Amino acid sequence: MKCESCGGNLTLEETKCPYCGSLNKHAQKHVQDMYRYQGEFQNTQSKINKVTSNYTGFTVRAGIIAILLVIMIVFIVLGAQSYEINSAINRAKAKGNFKKYSAIMDEYIAEEDYLGFSAFWDSNDIDYYDSPYEKYYPIMRACQQYAYLYDSILSAYSGMQKEYRYEGEEERYIDNIAYHLDYFYDALDPQDYAYYEGADSEENMEAVAKIEENVKALLHTYCGLTEEDLEGWDNLSGAKRIVLIEERMLNGK
Repeated sequence: MKCESCGGNLTLEETKCPYCGSLNKHAQKHVQDMYRYQGEFQNTQSKINKVTSNYTGFTVRAGIIAILLVIMIVFIVLGAQSYEINSAINRAKAKGNFKKYSAIMDEYIAEEDYLGFSAFWDSNDIDYYDSPYEKYYPIMRACQQYAYLYDSILSAYSGMQKEYRYEGEEERYIDNIAYHLDYFYDALDPQDYAYYEGADSEENMEAVAKIEENVKALLHTYCGLTEEDLEGWDNLSGAKRIVLIEERMLNGK
């Protein structure tokens, strides 16, 4: 460009003419434009950096959340299947340890520790279907129902000792005993034993009879049934049995 005063050659970087010293208006405007451009550029860059930073942070957080959700789903799925997986492992282990496990269970039976037998059976996921344990079917059934009945009788006895009881609480205790008592005697049905090899052995029948005697002992000790009540116990229907228990526990007659 030319200097407006002397006509000398100028550049945009020269704010004054090197020949006559006049101000270069074009250079001044160029400097102003550059300052304004740099300010706008910096503001724009700052906004971009802020948006990018927010977006990056959001993306990272979203990625972390997605990963955690996947991990959570995996754990939920595995948790839902863990019981079945663990049971299958225990059943396979029980089949391979029949000699060892049967010796332990025979000892429980010999010592008349029917609660111990039931707990051992359940904790090891022993299965009597198509396995060498099928001969224990009647004892297993009787022991399991005996354990439930034992808990219901002791819970009722403990509840009856409380000074304050909710309305209808005593009846619920009696109903719970009746429920488990019915299941216990259903478990003693000899017709079920025919389906399992060795289940109806003389040893098993003796063990089941002893379990039933233990039930009568519980009824005598905690439910107040007399010896006379229990002498005719086997000839009573389920309904008459529970009526008798109710009379003894509620009225002490």
